[in-house]
Amino acid sequence: MISKEISWGRAFGYAIRYVAYFILWGIIGGLIGGAGWWMIYSTSMYIGPYGVPAINFGTVITGLILIIIGMIITTLGTMATYFKLMSRLIRESTYRPSPPPPPP
Repeated sequence: MISKEISWGRAFGYAIRYVAYFILWGIIGGLIGGAGWWMIYSTSMYIGPYGVPAINFGTVITGLILIIIGMIITTLGTMATYFKLMSRLIRESTYRPSPPPPPP
């Protein structure tokens, strides 16, 4: 199979789509990770009796799990977007000869 070079306009179009999806996945993962950070922060700011900070370890562990899930969603979503766009780009830039005419 012979491939043809894509135009600069099409290449920048794919780049803009990739960046837009990257931002979208970053927002989704960031919201989940941010919820985890908020859980950890809010439990560490609680002051128990006698002015001693009281930490709820269950909430801290849940917050850490949410942070890890947010990072995984951002990473895998960004990688999946890259592979999806590249597969479309490769399919578009690969030359396909026209099928032979049917026999008479």
